[in-house]
This record gives sequence, C-alpha cells and structure tokens, in this order.
Amino acid sequence: MLLPCHSLWLWLVLIQAPPSPPSPTEINVSILSYNLQWWKNRLHGSDIAATLDAGGPPGSEFDLIGFQESENASSFIDDVAKGSVSYVCKQGGDNIPPKSEGWGPSGDISICWNKKKFKKVSEGDAVAGKDGWGNRYMHWVRLNIIGTHRHIVMLNTHGPVGQCRCNEDWKNVSHNYVSNAKRAMEPGDHMFFTGDFNCGATPSSRHDPHGSGLDDIIAEMRKDFTDIGQASNFKNALYQPDRIWVMKDSDIKVNSWTAECCAQPGSCSAVAMKKDDADDPSAVSCIAMPSDHMLLMARTTIPIASSRAQIIV
Repeated sequence: MLLPCHSLWLWLVLIQAPPSPPSPTEINVSILSYNLQWWKNRLHGSDIAATLDAGGPPGSEFDLIGFQESENASSFIDDVAKGSVSYVCKQGGDNIPPKSEGWGPSGDISICWNKKKFKKVSEGDAVAGKDGWGNRYMHWVRLNIIGTHRHIVMLNTHGPVGQCRCNEDWKNVSHNYVSNAKRAMEPGDHMFFTGDFNCGATPSSRHDPHGSGLDDIIAEMRKDFTDIGQASNFKNALYQPDRIWVMKDSDIKVNSWTAECCAQPGSCSAVAMKKDDADDPSAVSCIAMPSDHMLLMARTTIPIASSRAQIIV
C-alpha cells in the first residue's frame, strides 16, 4: 500500500530526526558569602557590585549569595554581572522583628539566587543565639532546581558575638544552626549554609595551654556539617568567621573555594587561607574593599539525577 506523499515525508522526518540529548546528571553552582559592612557602605552599592564582579567565577556569575550586615541587597544587585543574570533576593525573615540586631526593618541578612536556575518553594527563619545586640537570626530558602525534581536549601546567618566556646552559649547556638538546617530540608535535598558566624578563635585569643585555637562551636558543627571554605582574619581575636558549610558526607563535589581580598573596590585577588592555623605568622590578614571582611566563594557541582538522599535526623 502506497503512503500519501505528505505521510511519507513525515515518516522520513521522524526516522531521520536525531535523538534528544540526554538529560543533565549534574549542575554547577557557585556560592558567595560576603559581609557588606552596611552601616558604612549603604550608599556605595556601585563599589559593592564592582568587587562582586571582580571576584566572580570566570565566565559565570554567582548562583547563590549570602550577605551579612546587609539591609537592602536589591538596591545594588541588578548591577552585579552587569545585569547578565537576574537575581531574586530575600531580606531577613517574616518573624524577625523590625530593627532587630540594631539594623534594618528585617534584620541584616540577605539571600539572593539566580532566578534562571532556581525557583523558591518555601522559606523560614529562626533565632540562632543572643548577644549584646539582642537576638541573632538565621534564615533560609528552599529552592527548586528548575527543570528537575531536586532542591537546594540555602541558609544564611550573622551569628552572635562571644558565643563560641566553653562557659558561653555555644552548645545552644550550634544546636540551633544544625537542627534548623535539617528541619528546613527534605530527603534528597542539598544544603549550603553561608554566614559571618562571629566564631573562629586563635590559640592566643583563647588562652588555651594546649594550643588548640578551634572554637568549640566549630568543632561541634563539624559533627554534622563540613565547612568547604573559610575567610577573614581579625588578629588576634577572630579567625575565619566567614564560612560556607554543606552537610557532612554530602555528594556535592567542591571544585574549588577562594578567599579574595580587594585593595580597592573591583581590584581583587585570591589569598591562601590556612585552615585552623591562625597563629602562624604568615596567616593572611586583608579585606575586600569596600567592606572590612574578605569575599568568600566556592564552586561546586551537584548531582541532580541521583536518587541518593541526604540523611536528615
């Protein structure tokens, strides 16, 4: 039986069409943590954007950002990467009281994400601890990786001062960080936790006769989390308070992490940070202008086809 001409043409097209490319099994995600020192830099958004652009991953932009001492990231975020990426930003949290921490109407922590890669599913916030400023908060968003059924929970905090070691409230603060992160996640989720944790003692500041400079809170958090990047050095009281964490035993692949210093806004270079070794005389101490902190970033690859689930207890 002969096929009509148009049916034969359609049949030929179908059998000659190339197969669809396989779905991606992983996605690259770059993460930034940066304390903006907002009280000083709130009118210098162009300088902040210049430093972010200079420190950004070559050929790409930051996908997930956690800002501390940040009251209005939306005022400058559209200038980052010259507008080639569109961000959505979450400021503080619904349950954070106005003017908390001595800062803006929704606290002083911001999360931004690349809206071409992620879509917000839910959000939340909680008290992390308390210091002379009052309650200190953590907040988070649960993000769907667009085009997949996988999710990332992005958390951020500006931690309480002086709650890092024995005879302080470090046990409760550590518990709050870990328990709230796990509560925000669902099986199969990945997690990033950025922040200026205001913890990271050195042996000289801790007066530890055994020479151990690691704060109790950091050691405790490492039972459940892994810090994949550390930055900033305030000799001699505070070493590497800026950190990026993932779940311990996560299948996230860390391709690299970098601490950056900028002598002027937009003029930046990577510096080598010695993990847990602050009192080494060669330990780097510099800042990423216009802030008094370094800029911390990590480049990761996340599996999105695997059925492996993070363990949440």
